[in-house]
Amino acid sequence: MNRTTVRRIAPAALLTSALLAVSSAAVAAPPPPRPDFPPGVVVPAGAACDFALGIAGTGAKARIKTFANGSQIISGKGYLLTYTNADTGKSVSFETNGTSEHTSAPDAENVVTITSRGSTGLILFPPPDASNVPGVEAPSAIQYTGRIVFTFDLDDGRTTLLSASGTQRDLCAELS
Repeated sequence: MNRTTVRRIAPAALLTSALLAVSSAAVAAPPPPRPDFPPGVVVPAGAACDFALGIAGTGAKARIKTFANGSQIISGKGYLLTYTNADTGKSVSFETNGTSEHTSAPDAENVVTITSRGSTGLILFPPPDASNVPGVEAPSAIQYTGRIVFTFDLDDGRTTLLSASGTQRDLCAELS
C-alpha cells in the first residue's frame, strides 16, 4: 500500500470508529429508575409534626445519572407523594412531575449540596437540623414548589435548608 492509499483510508477508518463509539454510547442502558419509598415510612410524633407523619412515595419514573466525581442528576416523572396524619388518617398528596434534582459530589467534610427544582418535600428534624430560611424552623415538614437548596451530612444525617423560593405548604398545619 502506498502513502496516498493510506491517507485516503485513514480518515474513513477514524470516522467509522468514531461513529461506532458514539452509537454504542447512544444505545447504552439508561440510568436506573428511582425506587419507590419502602412501605410504612412513619416519622415519629415530635420529629417533624406533633403527630406521627406517614410518608409514601410511589410511581416514580425518574432516572438517576451518577457522574464519575460522585455528583448526581435526577430527572423525569417523580413520585406521587402522600403524607398522612397517622392519628386522624387525614392525608394530602402531591404529584412531583417535572422535578429535577442535582446533588453535588461530597465535599471534604462528606457533605453534599442538593438543589431541587419543582415539587419537593423536605422534613427538617429537631436540631441539629437547621434552616437559614426565615419562618422555617426545625422540626417541620414542608412541601415546596419552586427551588430549594439544602445540605445533607452523609456522616450524621444533619440537613440544613440554605434557601427556598416559590410556594411552600406547611404539612403539619395542613394535616392537624
